[in-house]
Amino acid sequence: MDLLIWDGTNFNETPISKQNTTITLKIKIYESSDPRNPQEQTISVSTTDTIQQIKERLHSITSIPLSRLFFTRVDYNRLIPFHETVELSRSVLDLDLENGSILSVEDWDGKLEDSLAFKDLLYQRTLMELFVSDKCSVVDEDGYVPTISLRVPKEITVLELKTRIVSLLPNKNIEPRNVALRRTLPGNSPGTLFTYESLNLTEAGISDGSRVIVEPT
Repeated sequence: MDLLIWDGTNFNETPISKQNTTITLKIKIYESSDPRNPQEQTISVSTTDTIQQIKERLHSITSIPLSRLFFTRVDYNRLIPFHETVELSRSVLDLDLENGSILSVEDWDGKLEDSLAFKDLLYQRTLMELFVSDKCSVVDEDGYVPTISLRVPKEITVLELKTRIVSLLPNKNIEPRNVALRRTLPGNSPGTLFTYESLNLTEAGISDGSRVIVEPT
């Protein structure tokens, strides 16, 4: 039996090419004056495609003139614009774009700090991501409880959070007054109910990454 030796780049000193691999990019298109509601879609590209080719694809999708098509890479909590003179001729692989990478697109020819994508980024920084164990839906025979994730402003109240969660439940006949929110303890075991629903999330002790339980009353 032949022995395969991998050194991070080669198998048995034979280079492994990543050329012509297809990946999917997520696109956020800002078309209105409200930066919080971009249109979202996906496109499939080859790792050998250049950034210029992707720009032309985005032009065909949005009809934004190439001279005004401003697009950036959304990388964690920052925006990275593509520099015309350096990066448009480089490939997807060269710039480490990978499956699931996010690009923002808009009709803009000004500074990054004044773009809709940047305003959306600032808004996203005011949100917290929460994970909700949905005990209002059908639990399967193995006891699996579905989880809902959502991003919400920190300043909303517990009641407003409950209303948003109910809107995401599969059962559309459930009303906020018929459910309660419960804290979770270490190990995701049930804690006390959130009884003071007029408190905002910070006052109620809910922070980014918190997990809560929604259950029928």
